[in-house]
Amino acid sequence: MMNRMRNWLVLDPVDWRAGMLALMLKVATILGVIVCIPSVYLAVKRGLYGIVFIDVTAISVVFALNFLTGLSFRVRAVAFGLVCYSLGTGLLYLVGSVSQIYLMGSSVLITLLLGTGAGLGTVALTTVTLLAMGLTGNVAREPTVPLASNQSVEWWLITLNFTLISHIVVAGVGVALRAIERARENETELRRAQDRDRVLVELQIERMPLAYILTDRDFRCIRWNPAAERIFGFTSDEVLGHKIFDLIIPRSLRAVAEKILEQIRSGRMDVTGEFVNATKSGAPITCEWHNTPMFDNEAKFSGVLSLTFDITARKKLESQLLQSQKMEAIGQLAGGVAHDFNNLLTVIFGYSELVMTDRTTSSETRTSVQAINLAAQRAAGLTGQLLAFSRKTMLQPRVLDINAVVTETGTMLRRMIGEDVALNTTLQSNINLVRVDPGQLTQVLMNLSVNARDAMPRGGTLSIETQNVELSDEYAITHPDCRPGPHVMLAITDTGTGMAPDVLAHIFEPFYTTKEVGSGTGLGLATVFGIVRQSGGTINVYSEPGIGSTFKLYFPSLSGVKAMQDGSFPLTAQGGAETVLLVEDDDAVRRLAAASLNQFGYAVLAASSGDEALRLAAVHSATIRVMLTDVVMPGMSGPQLVLAMHERFPHIKAVFMSGYTDDAVVRHGLLAADVSFLQKPFTPAGLALKIRQVLDS
Repeated sequence: MMNRMRNWLVLDPVDWRAGMLALMLKVATILGVIVCIPSVYLAVKRGLYGIVFIDVTAISVVFALNFLTGLSFRVRAVAFGLVCYSLGTGLLYLVGSVSQIYLMGSSVLITLLLGTGAGLGTVALTTVTLLAMGLTGNVAREPTVPLASNQSVEWWLITLNFTLISHIVVAGVGVALRAIERARENETELRRAQDRDRVLVELQIERMPLAYILTDRDFRCIRWNPAAERIFGFTSDEVLGHKIFDLIIPRSLRAVAEKILEQIRSGRMDVTGEFVNATKSGAPITCEWHNTPMFDNEAKFSGVLSLTFDITARKKLESQLLQSQKMEAIGQLAGGVAHDFNNLLTVIFGYSELVMTDRTTSSETRTSVQAINLAAQRAAGLTGQLLAFSRKTMLQPRVLDINAVVTETGTMLRRMIGEDVALNTTLQSNINLVRVDPGQLTQVLMNLSVNARDAMPRGGTLSIETQNVELSDEYAITHPDCRPGPHVMLAITDTGTGMAPDVLAHIFEPFYTTKEVGSGTGLGLATVFGIVRQSGGTINVYSEPGIGSTFKLYFPSLSGVKAMQDGSFPLTAQGGAETVLLVEDDDAVRRLAAASLNQFGYAVLAASSGDEALRLAAVHSATIRVMLTDVVMPGMSGPQLVLAMHERFPHIKAVFMSGYTDDAVVRHGLLAADVSFLQKPFTPAGLALKIRQVLDS
């Protein structure tokens, strides 16, 4: 009963009127029994058996209503009110006007249980009852109450006073009840809002991608959401009640972690940042932490709320981006150096060959010049590798079958790797076609095979595998250099010494090598990297010390096309008598090219700029058959000159030359079908061959 009263006083969410009725019935039963026993005793002693009947009947009905809980609330409330009304009416008849208190009590009771309207109706009923019984003389006379000479007037006054007081009491109770109901409604709505907010907060905590970790003052975990389970691998049952930082911080970082935790304990709100953690399996991960110290009412540290998310993948992508930017910058530098150096090599090549082919040159001089020519050839090889790395080399892509290239290169690779290294090939029979420069792909296979041989000084196995694969969107996200879709994979695996992570991070950088001085230039893998990227592919390396390495090259596969066959062109230089318009801003290269063409019988008109070339063409357009122009020149570039020349003199053919290709000539590093190109450095014979091919095409 006390609990029910306490719930009613604090506006318990259950139906408080029903609770109040139950409380009233229990109180009425207890007090009724206490009052009924002496009342019945005195009534029997005085022979007032009517009072005995009324008391016993009333207490019996009230007692029964305590247990008739199957009846509706309204029926029980009306029955309780009728008990009070009947008790008042009977006692009014037997005892006198003092029993009006029971009639008023029935009105108040009905008001409390059924509302102000029902209470006022009960007041009207009791007023009529009181007036009727008084005017008919059915009210007992108390000997202590003096009667006026006019009994009816007296009873009217009594009834009016009763009615007035009853209305005031019922109205007051009604106002109080309405206030209570409004307070209950506000309290209920507030609790519902709090419950909704609590549910939303709990739902957010359960579904949020951030780890939500709450600890007490000793950093023992008291809340661990599903995101924390996904990130760290521990279930909530495994961490609740434990010092969580002992579980997710590597032992090598415990001392640093203790200092950070002390800063949090001291109340610092800025203890956030990136920290290395460990999962349940022991794998290291990088997490970003946002920590908020918690304090109790006495401003004492009570725990910490941490929001955490795993940024390992993001850090990896950032590292890949930085590496890609670094490689791009190195490539730009390497390409620029190689371009300028190729101009110098062109002059060295050209004049050395002119000297060697001159019949008046002595044998000793020819031998010395031949050594110069060989050194220039080696230098040209290095610049070619630099251009391949910087993706500015000249590619002649063809639609081809990678299996055919691997098979054709196999014999040469077996001689190259030696007898102590076994070569195994696993080639998928229905391999898709790709668009790649076959010569450059052969160079890639040779460079990777040489590296593999050097990694197996005591022999081993070199495996080459081809396979059709589908690169997913998830793979493309973690490998920014590739696009999702069908690809052809070319994998080269060795059983050599393998590479450590710090070596893997630099293997594609030019001039980076782990070999002894004089054993390599450090350009082999840089060349592979450039060729693959320029061909639209991507390359990944898997290696572990003592196990070996696997280089996986992915090239976009083609569908609905057939492999191309080689065309035929004359392979020996042939002269001619046509007029060639030569446009080159470098004086030394221009003089060499003019001398070389003159040697093969061609007439040459030389210009140092695009404007000068247009002026010459305007005068000699009838005789000029072909124009040889550099790509990159001050003012008007080679492609711009060709466009202007074709507008005025469409019959003049064009040949581009450059130390590296230009976007106007080559889109995405691939030669367009209608563009003729001569790569620097070139020899006089190579120049003559290219001019003859263009003139005869």
